Amino acid sequence: MTFVQMASPSIGRTFAVAGGRGGHGAEKRGAPPPPPLVIVDGSALAYFLFQRCETCRWWDGGDMRAFDVAATEFVRNIRAAGMDLRVVFDGMVHPLKHDTVLSRLRDNARRMDSYLAQMRMRKGAQLGHSGFVLPFGAVECLTEALQREGVPCRRALYEADGELAQEFREWSDKGAVAVLSNDSDFICMRVPLMPLNEIRLEATTFTAVVYDPAAVAESIGIAEHMLPMLACMAGNDYISREALAHFHQQLVPSSGCNSSWKVRLIPAPAAHP
Repeated sequence: MTFVQMASPSIGRTFAVAGGRGGHGAEKRGAPPPPPLVIVDGSALAYFLFQRCETCRWWDGGDMRAFDVAATEFVRNIRAAGMDLRVVFDGMVHPLKHDTVLSRLRDNARRMDSYLAQMRMRKGAQLGHSGFVLPFGAVECLTEALQREGVPCRRALYEADGELAQEFREWSDKGAVAVLSNDSDFICMRVPLMPLNEIRLEATTFTAVVYDPAAVAESIGIAEHMLPMLACMAGNDYISREALAHFHQQLVPSSGCNSSWKVRLIPAPAAHP
């Protein structure tokens, strides 16, 4: 996402709503149009809200009461601006991602250990959100707050990305503007993305930036249908060297003019004693 935002900031289009008057398209005469709708990545929203909650104290397990207040206020402000939202959370860990998730949990444990060590050195002084780790229970707390406010929300079977994209397509003719997340995978799924880190919500005014897949593809000089291929080639997820080598072998035939596109895996240099 950072690459898209920094490489060509002008490709994002501004979206603004103030007190129920939206700027997502021309209104039809007659029946009023449906309110602008965002399809929300629930897990990303949990991170976004908790990191910005000054009283949530994430480093000692989190103040869930303060987080509940922050989540409720967010929903009410979104609606006061005339917006609506539907939320999908990640579900179970897919068996193919067990190693990835375990690796991330170990990284979280190391970050917390480092953070607490720095707090001890500073005699208990807080370090802000450096090394942030989302506390256990935050997603459940957010889910309860959303349900209490009447926001449609559910869990996907596994990772929510595919179901969020499908949800957007199902609601695109009913006012859906984009998927609200910080995951650029949605652009590669050819779904408009509204980054959480670019939204501004003040009283009854909501402003954001929407990145359309066609505009992103044009800015980097490829056809829109090639965006999924770009994601496969430049993805930042974990994958074994063996799986990557097999992927390249299947992607590019070993004979003919395409052979020069093969990606060679160069072994890391041996450590010197």
